[in-house]
This record gives sequence, C-alpha cells and structure tokens, in this order.
Amino acid sequence: MGDIKNRLVKVENNNEYSIGDEVWWINPKGEYLHGVITDFDVMTVCGENVMAGYIHLAEECAFPKCYMNIRLSICWPSKEECMRAQARQMKLQTEEYKKSIETVEDLVRFLFTHDCYSEDHDYDAEEAARISAKELLGIDLPK
Repeated sequence: MGDIKNRLVKVENNNEYSIGDEVWWINPKGEYLHGVITDFDVMTVCGENVMAGYIHLAEECAFPKCYMNIRLSICWPSKEECMRAQARQMKLQTEEYKKSIETVEDLVRFLFTHDCYSEDHDYDAEEAARISAKELLGIDLPK
C-alpha cells in the first residue's frame, strides 16, 4: 500500500475572473461558500505562489465586512459548477484510495490510517472502504 498522502486528488480550474465576479468554492467542512472578488493578490500555498482573489463574502458574517483570500483555482463561477467539480473530485479520490486496497490486509491497514467514521470523517475513504469490503469479503455495509 503506497503513501496515500502523496496521492490526494485535486480538481482545479484555470478560469479567468474579474473584479466584481461572484465565485463559489467549498470549504474543508463541505460547505458551499460564495463571494464577490474585490481585488487580486498572490498567496503562498505549500511554498508555491498562487493567484488568489480577495473576496468579500456573500455569506452572513459576524462582522459587517467579511473578507478572505481564496485561491482562484478552487473557485467556480456558479454553485452548480462547484458542485460538479466536488462530485468529480470525490469520485476520483475514491478511485485513488481504492487503488491502495487490493487485499484484506490492505483494507485493515486503510481503516486504521484513514478517518472513516468520526463526525468530520473522510467520506471518500469511507466509500473506498465500503466498496473494498464488498469486493474482498462480500460484506454489504450501509451508507
């Protein structure tokens, strides 16, 4: 079983945006957020400079003016496009996880190294484990 941390799937885009455009993205909690680009900036992500939008959040915030920097490569021009990108990423990530589970031993190791059942668990890992349990052991696990 390979090092899965180096195999996380990213679905990003090369969309071009302008100041005033509304964009959508999904945060780590799985919430769809949107806001209006008010400026552009360069931010450093994992040692790499990437283009970011300085975004005025459209969502209600605790403060009257709530801004944040968001990498433009994870922003989408509509909620529907954001949802399609998220569905594609989930499918690809599940497939990538699944590649690392070829035997029952791999499945057991996978379950001990991936959070499949906590409140904020990795749904893609859970799905890969569920599919593998069916294929390797003939067990139908509920969703």
